[in-house]
Amino acid sequence: PSGVRRGLPRVLRWCRRGAWVVLAAALVLTALFSYINQVGLPDTLKGPLIADLQSRGIQLQFKRLRLRLTRGLVVEDVRLSPAAGAWFPDIQARDVQIQIGWRGLLAGRLVPKGFKIGGGALNLLLPASNAPPARVRVDDIEGRLVRFNQDDWRLQYLDGRCLGAAFHLETTITNISAWQSRRQRTDSGRTWIETAARIVHALESIPMEKDARITARCFADVRHPEHSRLELDVRLPATGYSGWQVGQASVAVRCEPSSNAGAELQATVEAEFDNVVRDSVRMEHARIASRSRISVASLAPDDVSSEVRVTGLGAPGGLAARNAELQLRTTGLARPSPAGLETTWQGSLTDVESGVVQARTASVSGNARHSWTNWSRLGASVMASAVDSRWGQAEDFVFQFDLR
Repeated sequence: PSGVRRGLPRVLRWCRRGAWVVLAAALVLTALFSYINQVGLPDTLKGPLIADLQSRGIQLQFKRLRLRLTRGLVVEDVRLSPAAGAWFPDIQARDVQIQIGWRGLLAGRLVPKGFKIGGGALNLLLPASNAPPARVRVDDIEGRLVRFNQDDWRLQYLDGRCLGAAFHLETTITNISAWQSRRQRTDSGRTWIETAARIVHALESIPMEKDARITARCFADVRHPEHSRLELDVRLPATGYSGWQVGQASVAVRCEPSSNAGAELQATVEAEFDNVVRDSVRMEHARIASRSRISVASLAPDDVSSEVRVTGLGAPGGLAARNAELQLRTTGLARPSPAGLETTWQGSLTDVESGVVQARTASVSGNARHSWTNWSRLGASVMASAVDSRWGQAEDFVFQFDLR
C-alpha cells in the first residue's frame, strides 16, 4: 500500500502531462485547419497536384482550395480544361471534392484517391474529318471518380442532362499509362473519335423529350482496346424522326470482346418501336436486331447479320399482314474482295391481304453479289400458300429468277 501511495502521484503527473500534450496537439491541429480553411493550402501542396494534372494534359483553374476534415480537399469554382494539343473535356463545377491519402499529406505529398463533382457542366468537342465537329454538353452534372491506383480509374457515376435527355454514365478505365503512347497512333485514335462524333450527330437529329433517358456503361482498356466493353441504352417516349411518328422507342447497343482470335469486337444492336406510323405505313410493334464483328483499329463492321420482326403491318396499296419477318446477312465489308459483297436474305409474311390478293403465308428468299453502288448477280425466290386473287386461286405459288 505504501508503494502504491508513492507511485500514484507520479502516474497523475504523467496523466496531466499527457492531457496537456493532447490538448496542445488538438489546438495546433484546430489552428492549422482553421488557417487552411481561411487562407487555403500552401503552394508546396498545391503545386504537385497542378503539375500532376498538367503532365496528363489537363489545366486546373480554381478560386479557392480548402481542406475540410470530413470532405477532404474542396476546390471551389473550378475549371478543368485541356492543355495545348491534348484531348480532354472542358469541365466547370461549383465545387470538386478531392479525397486524399492522409499518410501522403502528412509526408508532404498530395495523392488524390478520388474526386466528387457537384453542380457543373461538361463540354467535349469530337472532331470529324468529313462532317462538322460534334459538341457534347452535359449540364447539371453530379459525379464521383475513384482512383484505384496509378493506372486504374473508376467513374462510379456521372449524372446530368445531355441532348435534352437525362444522362447516366458508369465507366472503368485501366492501363491509363498506355494513353501517351497510344496518342501517337493517330489513325486508330482518330477513327474512334470520329465514330463517336457520328453517333452524337445521329442522336442530335432525334427530338428528345424530358422523359428521355440515355444510359452508358463501359470498361476501357487503353493498352488492349480489344478487351473493352460498352453498353448504351436510349429510351424515348413518343417522338418523331424524319417523318416517322413513334409511340415509344428503345435502343440498346452492346460491344464486347469477340470470341475469335485477333483485335476484334462483337457488336449487337437491338431496337424496339411501338405504334410506328408514316403516311400509309403503320406497324403496331417492330423489333430490329443486328450483330457484327468490328475491327478494333478501323471500327469497320464485317459479317453483319440483321433481323426485323413486325406485328400489325400495314403498307401502301392496301397491303396488310399480321406478322412479318426479315433476315439479312452481309459479308465482306471489312475485307472487300474483287468478287464484291455477298448478301443473303429471307423474309416471311402471315395472313397477307391487299386489294387484289390474299394469302395465308408468303415468303421470299434470295442472294446478291454486289458493290456499294452496283450488283453483279441477283437471285430470288417467292413462294405463297393458299392464294386467292382476282385472277384465280392456288394452293401453292412459286416464282424464281436469277439475273447476272
